[in-house]
Amino acid sequence: MGNMECIRRLTLFRGFNDRQFEEMLKCAEKKVYAKNQVLFFEGDPAEEIFVLKMGAVKLSRLSSDGKELILGFLGPDDIFGEDSAFSGENYSVTATALKETCTLVFTKANMERIFLRNPSMALKVIESLSKKPTQYTNQVTDMAFRNARGRLASTLLRLSSEYGKATIDGVSIDLPLTHQDLASIASLSRPTVTNLLLDLKKKGLIKTCRRHIVLKDATGLEIWAG
Repeated sequence: MGNMECIRRLTLFRGFNDRQFEEMLKCAEKKVYAKNQVLFFEGDPAEEIFVLKMGAVKLSRLSSDGKELILGFLGPDDIFGEDSAFSGENYSVTATALKETCTLVFTKANMERIFLRNPSMALKVIESLSKKPTQYTNQVTDMAFRNARGRLASTLLRLSSEYGKATIDGVSIDLPLTHQDLASIASLSRPTVTNLLLDLKKKGLIKTCRRHIVLKDATGLEIWAG
């Protein structure tokens, strides 16, 4: 997929005409990150906006006691960093490459210059950003009103929906997840996640292979959650 098509699919840039796309692409820089390399840390000045072309990125924060809290994952064609950059704040999360990752990077300064010349583009960006808080609120609410089974099931189903790949065994979550990663996402302890996953495997609802989880029966998983 070329750069033009990659950006055209994004909600943030949807509706831009060819001239506007070309102007955006002129200020894009390709950057490649190795597995476990940090793209930016929580608290860094938000000067760049990223479009993920290949790979996977983990978004996390540190709690007051120094524990990592995973907020989510990103896959190809996702855009990130723009909410902090356009609000004039520092990055609110740490972004880490889960495997070799290729991005298109736009500087905040270049995008601001483009938006000053094209106010209609700026309005589209504002509309896109306004939808993000609702998405995060829905996710937090979903976790808050579920028990341990429900939290893990909801997490697995959401990840399979966003990062799933069809296999002969079911839907494989295309992310290298540890039990601690799942515990952080679902707000559970690692031992709890380990025990629940063992239960799911015994019931034939999931299988694991090289840090990847395959959902064999999504309906059964929902029933298991209660």
